[in-house]
Amino acid sequence: MTRVLVVDDDDELRGTLVRQLGDSGYETGAAPSGADALSMLEAEPWDVLLTDLRMSGMDGIDLIAAAIRVLPELRPILMSAYATARDHQLATRLGAVTVLSKPFTPGELRDAVQRAAESQQGFRGSLHGLSLFDLLQMYHLGRRSVTVTLGGVHRASLHVQQGEIIHAEYDDKKGERALAKILQSESGSVETSPLKKVPRTIERPFSGLLLDLVRQADEESSGLFPAVQPADGEDSYDEFTIEWDDGGEGDAGDGGETEVEAAQPASDEAEVAQAASAAPPAAAPAAEDHPESVGTKAAERSVTMGKIDEYCKNAVDKVDGGVACGVVDLDTGMVLGVHNNAGYSQTLNEIVGAAAMDMFRGPNVSRVEQLVRSHRGMPENGEHYFEEIHVSSRHNFHFMKTIKGGKAVIVLVTSKQTSIGMGWASLKSIVPEVEPMIP
Repeated sequence: MTRVLVVDDDDELRGTLVRQLGDSGYETGAAPSGADALSMLEAEPWDVLLTDLRMSGMDGIDLIAAAIRVLPELRPILMSAYATARDHQLATRLGAVTVLSKPFTPGELRDAVQRAAESQQGFRGSLHGLSLFDLLQMYHLGRRSVTVTLGGVHRASLHVQQGEIIHAEYDDKKGERALAKILQSESGSVETSPLKKVPRTIERPFSGLLLDLVRQADEESSGLFPAVQPADGEDSYDEFTIEWDDGGEGDAGDGGETEVEAAQPASDEAEVAQAASAAPPAAAPAAEDHPESVGTKAAERSVTMGKIDEYCKNAVDKVDGGVACGVVDLDTGMVLGVHNNAGYSQTLNEIVGAAAMDMFRGPNVSRVEQLVRSHRGMPENGEHYFEEIHVSSRHNFHFMKTIKGGKAVIVLVTSKQTSIGMGWASLKSIVPEVEPMIP
């Protein structure tokens, strides 16, 4: 149970605060002065310090500074009807979770103490240079539940439950329309608090949701597509279905010709090609006995690969700085689908596929997996453990994720200007479409 020490030289207010916090389930203690509070802090551990600013003798700022030296993990809250901007700044620098302005409601008191109690397992303070997407990505990966309030001329807030955005408000807008407006904000301030009780107006999963809204905002700002106006009462955006020209037949690599020298000479793809040049050739699929069956299988495989090519193109086009995307069968080494924006030849695509094989099925990787099974006393069943790999090279990011129980891997290559969160979101957005197509 969270223990809260209340410090105020007003006997009546101190008693009221102790009673309200006790009714909310907190274990409480009370002190009429800073000196008495320090004696109690030195005698036994406390979690939250709730102190008034103006008191006879030691004031609230001095008490917080001394209390933190006694209990470094203490979470202070400052109360005052007269706190100046300087007082706010000093209290925050000393570690105060918030400053409560008197008079405050019982609900505001509970929220402040709850926020202080929850911050015991994390950091607090001011962060600069982060985009809102980066902040939300951290809450998503940490599966946090929090309300994020944005400062500025517009009334805006986001509500995250177990890492998923469940509700957003922007002036009179709610749901995805509000979230889309919030994501267009280029700068501002944020304040977090315990998750408030709100209706759920957003159902879509985090990665696909943010990726679609950010992409749509980019398209609208560039004039590529007009803004979509949802019908009255609708919170979701319409989705565009775009048909892309796949370039037709006769791609590079026909007739045994390669264009490796025409690609970017200093790119990391060339480095991958050099590193993977000694990789063993991919195993060819076994042929069927009947020519008719061979033809049917080949036709089906061609259609499937064509669809996977389209999904790979979508992954590349969805993210700023997208370079290439491919799907590799980790049992055979076959490239099941690929798309790139840099004009790489089929030979180079296959070499990159061979490098992916080395990353997930190389001899040293297999030895590590065997050691893990042996250490855990597990049967030698060939189970694979590596699921996701992120590689940063001189010019590029490489995102790799296995699918269908490790049978295949999706590889996405981007420039280093790409947001890592957006890169993973773009790759994972095509998993539901690609996975069922893996043989």
